[in-house]
Amino acid sequence: MADGCVIQELVSGIIKWMIRVLFGENSFELERELARITANFDGEPERVSGEGLTKSGLADVLHGTTLFTSERLIVVRYLSDNGEVWERLIDIKSASNYVVLVESKIDKRSRVYKNLQSVAEMQEFTPFEARDFYKVQQWVGEEAASLGLDLNKKIVQYLTEVVGQNQWKLAQALDKLALLDKRDIDEAIINELIEKSADQNVFKVFENAMQGKTKSVLKALDDMHENEDFFRFFGLLVSQAFNLTVLVFSKKTPAELAQKLGVSPYGLGNLKKFSGEVSKRKMRRVLRMLNATDLELKTTNLEPKLVVKNLLVKISKL
Repeated sequence: MADGCVIQELVSGIIKWMIRVLFGENSFELERELARITANFDGEPERVSGEGLTKSGLADVLHGTTLFTSERLIVVRYLSDNGEVWERLIDIKSASNYVVLVESKIDKRSRVYKNLQSVAEMQEFTPFEARDFYKVQQWVGEEAASLGLDLNKKIVQYLTEVVGQNQWKLAQALDKLALLDKRDIDEAIINELIEKSADQNVFKVFENAMQGKTKSVLKALDDMHENEDFFRFFGLLVSQAFNLTVLVFSKKTPAELAQKLGVSPYGLGNLKKFSGEVSKRKMRRVLRMLNATDLELKTTNLEPKLVVKNLLVKISKL
């Protein structure tokens, strides 16, 4: 029968104790680490829903044995949703089985968290922040290389801008590109095969509105998914307008402003292409329209899509 040391070898030395806690809002990296753990375990992992776990079930998870195997790897998801059983973790000191607790969030102020810190190996997975565009591009480059894709820095940057910073979507995009026989990936291929992020869609709609292309604005809005969140869409519009305002009123370069604001220099560069066509007077009028629309969205029961559509049409006719 293998002892704890052997189990440590089977799981590539990734455990501090017999309990490991994977938590955080970066579900992509969390699930990747969980997959690595289960792949390195010499046996069939058991998967348990924390929501339906009882107090006796928790005892079995931590210390129960079975006739069929000498070692158990048990993955318990979202036990914190089961408040009564979750609180029992305050008193645990050890486990006889190898247990992985998977959580999206844990209150770090709680007694359960503090006790887990003393008896378990804790690993938090945090998502990329808005300012992390260079880190995202580095990650995309490394992922692409692991798939045999030879993407230059310009294409990595473009792909990141098109898809956004969601690692699940970026990984799916890279998997799709890796299926191509042609390894010389360019912007045209990305435009043809890869779905654009909400940010990219908003940028194009905003650009068309600012350039007076009313028909293009209406077509883009009509083509949007019926479940589009137009409150979020409006928030992205405000971000685009803020960045354009900075470009219109500032004499600094997009690179300098991007560093100061913590935004993508690529995105500011795209706005810069038409910022010279926008007068300060027009920009002020757009900002007043945005303020009025924000108030309208917060104080009326009008359909958000219609409110945003009305805004964009008005901007396009300035």
